Amino acid sequence: MTVLRRYKTIKQRDDYSCFACCACMITGETMKQFVKFVGHDGSESSPDESHPSKCRGFTDREVVSYLVDRGYALGTSPEWHFPIHFNGDPNETIKIEIPITEPALLLVESEMLSGYFHVVFWDGQWVRDPNPKRPAKSKLGEYKIREWSQVIIL
Repeated sequence: MTVLRRYKTIKQRDDYSCFACCACMITGETMKQFVKFVGHDGSESSPDESHPSKCRGFTDREVVSYLVDRGYALGTSPEWHFPIHFNGDPNETIKIEIPITEPALLLVESEMLSGYFHVVFWDGQWVRDPNPKRPAKSKLGEYKIREWSQVIIL
């Protein structure tokens, strides 16, 4: 008998913690537990930061380290907005199959910040978007997906 995991949508309270919120959706923990693990809340001012908030936010390394510490990893996927060519032949095509019934983190085009990306969590049935202006569950077709990283239990 397959046991389905029940996921909870976590909404971000700022504009730089979508990846961290999605990691917490995977682990079932709170942002408070995530912040305790990484040692900061991401709000530190960083004038050199390219993100419009100019806050430190959370690095990919911090989020991935948190996931690995909790027994999860992320699979890799192609960046869908770049064509894939083998041996330099632009006419050669490949078929990529991704099991969409498995949980994944998706890099999507941001609806809030033009030219930026946003991370959402695919639970195998619904997109769980940390954006507080989006519903707790959305349909996959509502997003422009750029990367798909399957969640792997270690």
